[in-house]
Amino acid sequence: EHIRGHALFNMVFGVLAIIGLSFIFVAPNFARVSWIRKAQMIMVEYFFLRSMDHKDCMTGMSMNGWLLHLTTHKMLNYGYLTPRDFHNCMSLAIVRNPYARMVSVYMYNRYGNESFQEFVKSWLATTLQNYSKSGVVEEWETPCHAIPQFEYTHYEGMQLVHAVLKQEEIKELESPLSKKSCAKNHSPDSPPLYDLPWAVKGAFAGLPRVNGRTTPKPWYDYYDQETLNMVYETYKLDFAIFGYLPTVAERPDLQPPPGDPIDLEEAGFELFSRNIRIGTNPTKRSLRMALLTKAASMPADKSSMGGFQTPISEIRVPEEPVLKSMNALERMFHEVTKKYN
Repeated sequence: EHIRGHALFNMVFGVLAIIGLSFIFVAPNFARVSWIRKAQMIMVEYFFLRSMDHKDCMTGMSMNGWLLHLTTHKMLNYGYLTPRDFHNCMSLAIVRNPYARMVSVYMYNRYGNESFQEFVKSWLATTLQNYSKSGVVEEWETPCHAIPQFEYTHYEGMQLVHAVLKQEEIKELESPLSKKSCAKNHSPDSPPLYDLPWAVKGAFAGLPRVNGRTTPKPWYDYYDQETLNMVYETYKLDFAIFGYLPTVAERPDLQPPPGDPIDLEEAGFELFSRNIRIGTNPTKRSLRMALLTKAASMPADKSSMGGFQTPISEIRVPEEPVLKSMNALERMFHEVTKKYN
């Protein structure tokens, strides 16, 4: 009797697991159906006793979300790395053209024959609603594939990740770089690839490409004027910070999205850097270390910059002169240094 009951339980559990993993806990549902995402996070945390995440390799999943897709702020605040460890190691972020990224998100999260136009409207209106209203970046409320890319690399407008590489540039690393190397469709002020740390350039030299997904047509052919405008408006800070053009050279029939260019200095952001260790003075290094410390101590449930719906001119209004703020952060840095030493 006991053996039969045990076998029946295993069979039922196995059938339910197959159904769940095949039809319920799949990418489109995880990203677009809030209760399914929350149920899966609870399940891996409590039913599987956090056996699905590996902190040393930063892979798997827990209540904090997918470890591979944690922002810098989350990694620090959740305790996966200390500010000192992050400061001393070589960190790299790979970003991509926001227009192409949205097509990739569509291919991964669409329902059946859902069109790109239908998907974009649904994704921005529902999946991103908590981020757009109050800057929520926690996986519990906003899936990691929805938030802007600058949330991964920057904190309070300053880049914390040591190096930023664009997906479109990876092929260029297969051969020696010139000091003016730069991929297509980038703004003129994008820093040259040559500035990347040697460790990064060496890691990508001769790297094979596997597990690539193809689309029925190029990403730019999915767009009409309405979806182009919507995606740009949503991720306009990504375009500005990572030096992507809002226009699409391959689609001259599409007009530039409306709106004035973003002044990053006014918005309180740094343009992305290939290597933050190049050309930085002691004061800026101290400021960056202080921000790492602050990020580790501040809750990571919301954007440090208020979310993309906040008017650009209101994103960052200093409570005191910048110089005084920097001095305060330097003092914090020295205190933290003493503590860790």
